[in-house]
Amino acid sequence: MRQSLFILFLTFSLFSIAQKTFQVKVIVRSYDGFPLENISVKSMNGTTVIGNKTNADGVCYLELSQKSFALTASDETENYASTTTSVSLKKAENCWINMEMVPGTKLNLERLKLDDIKYGNMDSIGNKPCSETNFVEASYPGGNAALMKYISETIRYPEVSMDRNESGKVYLSFVIETDGNLSHVNVERGVSAEIDQEAMRIFIKSPKWEPAVCNGTAVRSRYRIPINFSLN
Repeated sequence: MRQSLFILFLTFSLFSIAQKTFQVKVIVRSYDGFPLENISVKSMNGTTVIGNKTNADGVCYLELSQKSFALTASDETENYASTTTSVSLKKAENCWINMEMVPGTKLNLERLKLDDIKYGNMDSIGNKPCSETNFVEASYPGGNAALMKYISETIRYPEVSMDRNESGKVYLSFVIETDGNLSHVNVERGVSAEIDQEAMRIFIKSPKWEPAVCNGTAVRSRYRIPINFSLN
């Protein structure tokens, strides 16, 4: 009887070990680095579908038990195309996975043709130079003083960066569309992940700008700006 109980207990213990789960942190960003909210992330855990949705930081968590699995991220709005990432771990343990999503069917693909945009005075398709006298640069509404005021009132120094005593300049570039909206916010040279993301957030939330004008017509243009993060 004791031997039977021992075998039964051993079998149950092995089953419990086999079913032990670990946590997978999934971070979903757009092709140009923006965290994507409300993205559905799913994976097969044996015969069971495990799923969750990303928060405002583009993060969600899944509880899995297999060392090898596939993650599929999908956007119900179809602004971003579904993507799948295969993962193979050496052992089943907590981990984090980055996923990147590219434009889908409903995102305005015309706004993504960065190959057509050059630094300098060019029209919206990038092949007709605009003379200095006929070109007006894009500007923040109210000018540079208003832009500096907006940055100073909007910026939030990341607490984790303060704890690490991190500081420095983030060099950003972005495209100002013909309607004044900003797109393709990009960190050209950064400080840290947290500080870089905060610098990007400022311009993701930016009001519309006054677009550049070439020969009397609004055109797309590119803009570079350094954002200084200082603890002093």
